[in-house]
Amino acid sequence: YYATLDQWTEIHEIDLTQGVSSDFKLNLYPAFEPDIELSAAGNRLFVAESGLSGSNIYELNLDVAPTRTIDQSKWDDGYGFDSPGRHVYLGPSGKHLYYAGHQLDATNLAHALGDTGTVFAEDAAATFAVSTKGIIDAQTLTTVTPFLFPVSSAALTEGDSELWYYRPDLSQIVYAKVADFLSGKTLGQAQFDAGPLGAYTFSKLVADPARPRLYGLDASKNLIVSIDSTSGATLRSLTIEVGAKDMVFDA
Repeated sequence: YYATLDQWTEIHEIDLTQGVSSDFKLNLYPAFEPDIELSAAGNRLFVAESGLSGSNIYELNLDVAPTRTIDQSKWDDGYGFDSPGRHVYLGPSGKHLYYAGHQLDATNLAHALGDTGTVFAEDAAATFAVSTKGIIDAQTLTTVTPFLFPVSSAALTEGDSELWYYRPDLSQIVYAKVADFLSGKTLGQAQFDAGPLGAYTFSKLVADPARPRLYGLDASKNLIVSIDSTSGATLRSLTIEVGAKDMVFDA
């Protein structure tokens, strides 16, 4: 499967047993400068547009003929992501898809899970990922260990125990043990016991409609804190993505 860098291009398939004479276009509306990713099973193809103010990502089912689109992103009420770079990455587990600086649910492209920066690699267990931000927790999407230098590409090797990355500032490829980045870190834990009420600055409070609870958004610490509205005691804190400005209850 391949796509050209034309502004509007079809996605092509070539049967390698037959050669270039078998080249044909898949059944998809032309995409704008797309990048593509194939699932590990080889039956799903993700086509990610780039450069448009309304860019989308599409999932194609390759098990049927003609090939058809079975899912697509719904960002910004379906308009699309704003001018993303030409990059898409599917984690080896098939659980997470990284596109336009976000983690998406690879089984439901309408579900954007959070901001990640550009992700280059993820471990097979989908517990951590390597992005332009650094090593991030693939479950909570918090930065575990930030990079203090620019990184423009990366790969995991040796059973996800070794990280290779490229530093454009030094024009060097560097490798390191993953354990050096994760030492003393706990992955996958988003909730913690809350500190005292005075430790937080809330930009918004919402009341639980069914229980004696308040929820405070501390955007400076990227936390939501639950509060017992009867006693005023803080209960738990929840780590959320950077830059959240609002919250609302799902009725």
